[in-house]
Amino acid sequence: PFSCSKQIKTASESIGFFFLKNHGIEHENIDNMFKNSKEFFNLSLKEKSKYGITSVKNKGYAAVQQETLDPDNPKRDFKESFNFGKIHDGKVVQELPLLFEENLIALESFMKSCHKLCMKVLQAFAIALEINEADGGQYWFERRHRYEAESGDILRILHYPAVNKVDSEDIRAGSHSDYGSLTILFQKEIAGLEVLSADMNWIPVPILSDCILINIGDLLEFWSQGLFKSTKHRVVFHKETLNQDRYSIAYFCHAEDDVGLDPIPSRFLVADEKGGNNITAEVMPSLTSSWSLNRNYGVVIDAGSSGSRIQIYSWKEHDFVRKGKDPKNLHILPTIERGDEFGVKWQKKVEPGISSFALNPTQVGEKHLKELIDFALEVVPPDEVSNTPIYLLATAGMRLLPPQQQTAILQSACDYIMFQNRFKMMDKCSDHVQVISGEKEGLYGWVAVNYLMGGFEKDKGEHKVVNSLQLKQSYDNDSSPTNHITTFGFLDMGGASTQIAFEPNLEESKKHANDLTSVFLWTLDGQQMEYKVFVTTFLGYGTNEARRRYIDDRIGNYSSTHEKIANPDNSREQPNVLIKDPCLPVDLLLTDTTLPPPLYTFQGTGKFELCLNYTYPLLNKSVTCSDEPCLFNGVHTPNIDFTVNHFIGISEYWYTSHDIFDLGGKWDYKNFEKKAIDYCSNNWDKIISNYHKDVLSSTSSDFPRLELQCFKAAWLVNVLHNGIGIPKSINSGSMGESPIFQSINDINDMQVSWTLGKIVLEASSTIPLVLDARPKPPPNPQHHGILGYYNFMVEWIIGLLSLIIIFILVWYMCSRKNSSKKRDSGSMYSRFLSSFWRGSRDSGPDYGRIEGGQYSPSVAIHWKLINIFARSIKYIRWKFFQLSLPFKRVFSRKNSSGDISSVRVVYSGEEMIYIHS
Repeated sequence: PFSCSKQIKTASESIGFFFLKNHGIEHENIDNMFKNSKEFFNLSLKEKSKYGITSVKNKGYAAVQQETLDPDNPKRDFKESFNFGKIHDGKVVQELPLLFEENLIALESFMKSCHKLCMKVLQAFAIALEINEADGGQYWFERRHRYEAESGDILRILHYPAVNKVDSEDIRAGSHSDYGSLTILFQKEIAGLEVLSADMNWIPVPILSDCILINIGDLLEFWSQGLFKSTKHRVVFHKETLNQDRYSIAYFCHAEDDVGLDPIPSRFLVADEKGGNNITAEVMPSLTSSWSLNRNYGVVIDAGSSGSRIQIYSWKEHDFVRKGKDPKNLHILPTIERGDEFGVKWQKKVEPGISSFALNPTQVGEKHLKELIDFALEVVPPDEVSNTPIYLLATAGMRLLPPQQQTAILQSACDYIMFQNRFKMMDKCSDHVQVISGEKEGLYGWVAVNYLMGGFEKDKGEHKVVNSLQLKQSYDNDSSPTNHITTFGFLDMGGASTQIAFEPNLEESKKHANDLTSVFLWTLDGQQMEYKVFVTTFLGYGTNEARRRYIDDRIGNYSSTHEKIANPDNSREQPNVLIKDPCLPVDLLLTDTTLPPPLYTFQGTGKFELCLNYTYPLLNKSVTCSDEPCLFNGVHTPNIDFTVNHFIGISEYWYTSHDIFDLGGKWDYKNFEKKAIDYCSNNWDKIISNYHKDVLSSTSSDFPRLELQCFKAAWLVNVLHNGIGIPKSINSGSMGESPIFQSINDINDMQVSWTLGKIVLEASSTIPLVLDARPKPPPNPQHHGILGYYNFMVEWIIGLLSLIIIFILVWYMCSRKNSSKKRDSGSMYSRFLSSFWRGSRDSGPDYGRIEGGQYSPSVAIHWKLINIFARSIKYIRWKFFQLSLPFKRVFSRKNSSGDISSVRVVYSGEEMIYIHS
């Protein structure tokens, strides 16, 4: 590292790629890896697809044209690959093909050799940067890249199949940069790699014998604040080697998952005036500017029960993507990315949730939203803020509040967002700040899952979808396409509820047409796709609520067979009742303190099969179904055809399967049952001991997870198989098909979140049309003004008239005082202004007490007038801001020749939402 450190630093400052000779990895080991790679890719597609990349986080097999690395090129990459997670002490983090299982020792040795080489290269960087010993010296990077720690390290084998001919836009691997620290690339025989130079020209990279190629990743560029370059690169077709297969192997070295992203403590990073490290603008001129060029942004605040999380997404402008492209290649949805180029600074969470401001709603802006809005303003470029839509969508916690408190919080949030920033808000604020139903949340989740899984694509990837035209023809002809496979179904389970959303088969769709929600999406060629989706929520069927009902049932059963315990002497210790609980690990004791005396303590017996029997009645399958068919609890649901409907489960479906059992991915009931039986039958002391020794599969497990894992596993099995009806024996997915059920947390490094679904709908709705204009929907009652469809001039007049009437009332109240009190009129006027000023800044009186008559009539009228007056002022300010926005955009918006999109329509049950763009 000492001898070549300066050379490595110089190469990394210019183009970010360099060859390394005498690297220390045995050539025999490299040859064996290429040999095993070829053997694997020679297997049938059916066999390879058993290990699909969606089965475990970013690990497994990806078929030809399943991935795309360049969001600006709609053509998918003509390659197939397999990703290996780290192997440590013979332990794997994924299911491996037999070929690699038999060579596990050699595979682990190769991965460790690659990681060791990365540490040598990073050590050379640390030496060249002259990091002080007090800060870590030459081991600064190594301490952040330990092999045994949790990280995103991946070993990837790649195969680029031979072809006879290609189109001009076809590519083997699209333009991209790597998002880790370093990448090691092994190449053989066939070239094709190209690197983007500083003057924006593509430079072919030769293959040098006995050398490997190293390139800088986004993280190292971020750490060095642009001193080292993470350069874009791609793999192209060469005419002379079209008919030859190309193979390569890459090792992606990542920092540990919990490592901070502070700048490297080096004198080579120029210090700013405040003493921090901040590289000058000239050092990193091209990458960020090219990424943010022609880019739109969208902001969503997920206002949940425990906190609010803001997420910023982005996508390239539609006209920019469409320019010069063949329309045949544009029948795809926009590519949604994180709002930050490096995928690091794009989301932030603050706690607690906005429902905690129920008693002081006026503080929700300054004490809650301000931190989130300020964060968004740091991420979104200043000249794009006024063009960036923002949504605050509240979920579980806010749904539990009374309507009056919900309204007060939402109104205060509206006021803050409108008056304290310049994000784009069309029509009424209530269209952007609202409490969404569980069904709408489920619908957004369904969109997000299908977007990430390729469920909306026709005849591409792992899932085929018959487009809306074929569906319409099938309805008209009363027939069904023989090869119809629908979009993915969506399952979400939280603490309070569980949701299901899916597209029924054609026969069920016709039977239950009135129960379906229409979802419209537009592809980049301006064409519409329509999906008929059933979505419903089962309140009280989340894991926490199910546990609460289970406890009530067990206590009820105990009380019915035992005499009531009396406690006449309240000064004595409360009596304690011990109840055996098969849904807890052996000898775990949990006491319920939420109920009145006596105290009930549940002692675990760890019998999983008995736990299944005890939790089954919680499904309430015996409840009368008033509208056939029903799944459970009398909730109507169309019949599910599992030959057509394949489901993706997120949240608790993932956590319960993955965090302790390490079974996230495709569902395997027998394996899950075995793991659950073994875990439940363990003594609690042994579980705790294993937890402290890191024997358990996931370091993300905490004590509440360990305590209730047995119960949650039983509840998950009952909901899946006895509630929804998923078969226990299911296919594992073959020939590009997906399994009937699989749990997922993220897909291609993008976390599955309903907020993504919201942004997909937002971005899709703004696509300029190529064909006929979208039909204009009927007026939306939510968007009506007082006198019909939203009319700014009418509302201006009403606002001014209201203000005049208020002033007259105030004058009348003051003037009707008798002459003996005229001397106090000046002070009365001052008190009114003071009250108005104070009322606009704090919550004022308790309005529940006003309505309940606990204030005198004069005080009540006084405060109500102040409230009306303050809102009228705010309303007029907002109207002025809205009317001035078009003029501001004329001068601030960059030139655009795009067409104007009309309206996106999303139906949600009986409610219709129109978002004008």
